[in-house]
Amino acid sequence: MFHRGVSDGDFLSNVVVTSSSTVADIDAIVAAQGRIQAHAVVCRDVLEVLNNAMESAAANSAASGASLGHVVACLSHAQQLVMSVEEQVGDFTDSLGYSAVVYAGAEDDAAHFSYVAAQVGQRSTLPWVNDVVSRSVSPFFAPVLSIFGRGEARQEAAYLPPVWSPARLQMMSVMGSALPFMKPELSTAADSFRMQYDVENLSTTIMAYSHGPSGASGTATAGAAALAASSTLGWGRLIHGETMGIEVASPGVQPGSVVSRRVESSGGNRGLVWSNIPGAQVLSSVLMVGSMLGVRHQPTVGGSGSVPVFAPPPGMNIDTYKREHAALLGHPSLGVQPASTPRAPSELIDRLGNLADGQQQGQFEILRHDTQGPRGRERSWSIVIRGTQQWTTGHPNPQDMLTNFQTVAGQESDQTRAIREGMRMAGIQVGDRVEFVGHSQGGAIAAQLATDPQISEDYSVVSVLTAGSPTAGYSPHAEAGMLSLENTRDIVPALDGAANPDEGNALTMYFDGADLGLTDEKGNPRFSHDMTVYSEAMRRSEAALAGNNPQATVLDEVDRWMRRREQGMGLSESTITTSYVFNTERMNRPLWQ
Repeated sequence: MFHRGVSDGDFLSNVVVTSSSTVADIDAIVAAQGRIQAHAVVCRDVLEVLNNAMESAAANSAASGASLGHVVACLSHAQQLVMSVEEQVGDFTDSLGYSAVVYAGAEDDAAHFSYVAAQVGQRSTLPWVNDVVSRSVSPFFAPVLSIFGRGEARQEAAYLPPVWSPARLQMMSVMGSALPFMKPELSTAADSFRMQYDVENLSTTIMAYSHGPSGASGTATAGAAALAASSTLGWGRLIHGETMGIEVASPGVQPGSVVSRRVESSGGNRGLVWSNIPGAQVLSSVLMVGSMLGVRHQPTVGGSGSVPVFAPPPGMNIDTYKREHAALLGHPSLGVQPASTPRAPSELIDRLGNLADGQQQGQFEILRHDTQGPRGRERSWSIVIRGTQQWTTGHPNPQDMLTNFQTVAGQESDQTRAIREGMRMAGIQVGDRVEFVGHSQGGAIAAQLATDPQISEDYSVVSVLTAGSPTAGYSPHAEAGMLSLENTRDIVPALDGAANPDEGNALTMYFDGADLGLTDEKGNPRFSHDMTVYSEAMRRSEAALAGNNPQATVLDEVDRWMRRREQGMGLSESTITTSYVFNTERMNRPLWQ
């Protein structure tokens, strides 16, 4: 299962970096692994011979004197050497197998991935759930189920027994992929890719029998997420009330003071959903009823001091608007706190853990970096975005499931609007250099903002760092380098149902989180999506590069990304960093008021 020790060498053995320049002959890797494994049998044969010789020498050593004792010692030493060779060969074949699985997963071909995973011994630890579609029911329904091999829904599905309809089977498979995620000891190094294909298949079936708002990227998963966003918007409205706007607030200079602005809610995509998924009538009903609950007029921002987010006032030229709006930036009453400068990417991820967790309000941080250079003061900014905090939809905290669906669908969310406003409040000027970093939902939003044409026009996007985030729907412009960290035991990055495109200067660093050897307070393996797994993976990578570890050549592209980031942001030992922390909250009004 590709799990050995906890040294940096072991960690780097299961690190694979993909980019636009990656070329891999996956079948050749699989074949090489098979040949090496066959030769490894020789080690076991030699060990068996040595064991027999040692037993014979030991039995006769008492009668033959000290001479055989020397022979026993030599045989024991040879035995240790062969065992060491056998272990190294096993580690090498594991590494080859892991690389083949990752490359196969990254090429977005479900059939080839399944073949490769089986060849290198990466089957699910829960075959009774995961393989129900491909094996358990295939003898009876094979002719019909083959129609749905890639989730392509046909009318024949209506004639399947309800319990075995493609949608029901695919939901079972998704749940099967999720179970090891909840119990890390059951996980494998290929779980993320299995979930990727399960989500893609289920989304394709849903879209074949549903109509409604479409996703921005045009993929089936983005489309299904758009339907879910429209539906959950309505259910959230019923549970938490009408969203009248988003308040963005930060501590002021005076003790106890707060500087806040209210911006208009994104409102979501309010199209009606029609759905009739065979064998999944409950899901269809939830989608349709929720979308009907969400249909309403677009709310306006109430109260004084409201700040429009995108459009200038009627009749005002956009350039004039930007110049006049710039005078409001950097509110003089906004309080700041000194902060350490995150020159290392792992330090950026560490900062995510300082933000509030599971509160009534959402929270993000903006870091201002001031560096005295030969041309005077240089300024750059880091936008630090934490992940999901609330597991309902339409919650006052906009870091919720509604934002998750909207982000995967490529739609604007209340959280992205709040972050844009926070950037204005902090004083980020047109043309300033910025970077975005986030974990989970926060990383997806970071990628979304970095690829937004308006953001690229207003600011100079230098870098993007995401950790455990579904970012396949976003490709930043060529000047911005994006590094996506993905633990292949973590299913969250797979929830967009596609592999990262790795276009331009974007790259993905895949790693096996189990090789980090992290445990919780009870001694159990650390949760695969935990933020500390990603910060430690980045920290190990930085240490390997700094220590000239021979195995660190696998990180050459990561090293170049790190250097471009530090240079582009202008960070140095003389950089002074200050922090702005912003709270975000949907201003909801109960429907009955």
